[in-house]
Amino acid sequence: MTENEKWIDDLRNQITYDDDKILFDETSGCFLTKHYRAAYILSWITIIESLKRRIKLFSNLGDSRATDAVKEIEEAEDKKLSTDRLIFNESKKCGIIDNADFSTINYLWEQRCLFAHPYNKQPEIDEVKHIIGQSIKLVLGRQLLYNKGFLTDLSENIATKPFFLPNEVERVREFAARTIARTNTDLHPFFFKTLLYKVGQIIEVPEKFNELRKLRWYLIELFVNTDLDLSDNRWSLENKVTKFPYECAIGFVHQDIWEKLPMRIKEMLISYVVSENDTKRLISLKSIVRNLIESNKLEEDLKTNYYSKLEKLDFNSAINFYGSNESKYYRIITELESWQYEQQNPVIDHLKTEGATEFLNSLDIDKQFYLGRLLRACASGGHWKTQYLLSDIINGSITAPDNLKAGIAVSSFIDRQDKYSLDRKFVVRAVK
Repeated sequence: MTENEKWIDDLRNQITYDDDKILFDETSGCFLTKHYRAAYILSWITIIESLKRRIKLFSNLGDSRATDAVKEIEEAEDKKLSTDRLIFNESKKCGIIDNADFSTINYLWEQRCLFAHPYNKQPEIDEVKHIIGQSIKLVLGRQLLYNKGFLTDLSENIATKPFFLPNEVERVREFAARTIARTNTDLHPFFFKTLLYKVGQIIEVPEKFNELRKLRWYLIELFVNTDLDLSDNRWSLENKVTKFPYECAIGFVHQDIWEKLPMRIKEMLISYVVSENDTKRLISLKSIVRNLIESNKLEEDLKTNYYSKLEKLDFNSAINFYGSNESKYYRIITELESWQYEQQNPVIDHLKTEGATEFLNSLDIDKQFYLGRLLRACASGGHWKTQYLLSDIINGSITAPDNLKAGIAVSSFIDRQDKYSLDRKFVVRAVK
């Protein structure tokens, strides 16, 4: 293999898309056989055709500027007009090339005009190698990275067009990951702010629930995949959480990214949840924080702060949002030991739900046993709902762990002060 052949082979391996290899191979053939004028012209055509293909790809993905560019290019082609300059002008407008790239391509265009005519001078080998190398550097060797215009249009489409993305979470996350992979890291903060703005526009619209969920997964994937530290000022996270705490909590708080958030932002978000009093908003916020606790992501001091909020809520509003069966157990014990019927009622109703069996089975032996004794004490104190619950457990219509039953049984002979106290009626009813 000659030095030029090796050089061509190395360049070819850098080409991103297979479609671009067709014209590159023809260019290479002309170059290696020393048909330099033909090689130069073909290399120019390779650049222009690749740029046009990328404009069309942007258009297919929903970029409005690219769509307008495609229309203008096709109209010029229909009129048999030269479109080369139009294509690289529109490529710059679409963000496919930058100002420096544009200057280089404009120079190559001028050289192409010079070498295109046989009565003008023949390009030298170095000039041909220059345009071939630039074709790889400027276009063929580059991934098509998304620009601000595309990311803005994408965010708008997600928020306003229910059919734009599938509803399945995994597929939305796949789409998001691919988008982020094609977005320059410097644009990640811009994309974040654009997505969050769209969250704010539809967050209070019930009919937009699915679109809101898709925006949320895009934000989560952005934080998962970005290499830019989330403490970087370009994100403006503290500013956004200060001004739009609900939108931020709904938009991106998730166990997959929680560890990447700066502690200051975590503290602000949990403090916001604690201070929020809107019942409707709290349902979503409590679910999000519960998931952090269940996945063992929430720091202990922040968990304590969050639990202080739950302790102030009524039992039914709090019990399913602890994220910890141990904390849930202590809330149940607290309510039962209040010896107030109105506080005990929702606890017994909860223990009769389908999910209660799994919760009870998750408790250790001592907790099951103590809960059984406490339930028996509530029943002895005249609480009718607890009495009915115990009857259902005894006759087998409600499943309960054996250690909880043991606690109930022992309390038929021993009171809460651990003194002998036989409850004859209960024992007789249990035997029957």
